[in-house]
Amino acid sequence: MDPFAPASPASQLFTVGSARFSELRRKPGASGIDFAVADLTKAGRTTRAPVYGRNVRKNQYIASVGKVAAMVACYWLRRNFRNALGSTKSSNLDAAIEEVKTRWVKNLGSYGFPDVKKIFRLSSGPGVARAFNFSPSFHQDLRLMVGYSDTMATGKIVNALNLPYIAGVMNASRLYEAGKGGLYLGGDYNPRWGLSGKADPVTGKFQAGSPLSLVDLLSRLYARSFLSSSDSTEMIELMSLGGSYSWTSSWAPKGSITRDHFGKLGIYDKSYGQQYSDAAFMHRIVNLGGKHVEIKYAIAATKIRKLSDYGFLIKEIEYLLADAHANGPARVI
Repeated sequence: MDPFAPASPASQLFTVGSARFSELRRKPGASGIDFAVADLTKAGRTTRAPVYGRNVRKNQYIASVGKVAAMVACYWLRRNFRNALGSTKSSNLDAAIEEVKTRWVKNLGSYGFPDVKKIFRLSSGPGVARAFNFSPSFHQDLRLMVGYSDTMATGKIVNALNLPYIAGVMNASRLYEAGKGGLYLGGDYNPRWGLSGKADPVTGKFQAGSPLSLVDLLSRLYARSFLSSSDSTEMIELMSLGGSYSWTSSWAPKGSITRDHFGKLGIYDKSYGQQYSDAAFMHRIVNLGGKHVEIKYAIAATKIRKLSDYGFLIKEIEYLLADAHANGPARVI
């Protein structure tokens, strides 16, 4: 089995021009933020939904938001390595792993095979070698990386996966496209560890992504259509832990109620001008002039210089979405 097969289907999101969003983009504060927002209020499992924003396809440095690329690669590997190990002919565990490595090496290169003994609980029995779930220590690092943005845990996970494998998953999942950009992770957040990374050719940064690529991931997770329903649910649970939720959750129009939320935030260090980035799914009930309107959306934003400006943008977006769904069938804003 190919380590990256099967590839994900093409995104069902479609970008839309909007006079009201164009006006919003020009307002003070919001004008410098690159963002994409997918209106998922009426979207089903196909996640066919309109996307509004500014520079939605432009890759930017995304800081810790890029850790979701490693998370995705963990679950992609779990599915494919389980299947590959189960199809081997040897009941000896080491021999079975070598058989999988031999099959995969042409796609990964000799240095790209993940450290599966660190990542999984493995066993061998009469006539079969099996990969079960993540090992307890690896799963704890996964929780720390995604839920609490722990840098040391991230370094251990990225080194266990290997960068070539992460890059292959980003391509197979259609979250990154060569020459155009998308979600990209080319380092382990621990430069002193000596991992030889490779910067995103679009931005020259080791952690990069376009707002559209992040919104695409969030939308497929919400629809439970990324890999499998159970895989999507597990990733949502990681992105719902208490340490590094999202900046979006801190802002809402007055009187609104949050029903559901998951996400990942990022903070740029001072060398990047102390900027912020964010990726989040929100399910809210918005108070629109005394009328309560349900909205669901995915948003990703980069180049946030002031969180108060981002708060203004979120409130305005939620009012626009609520207005689009307030009376009868949904309409394009």
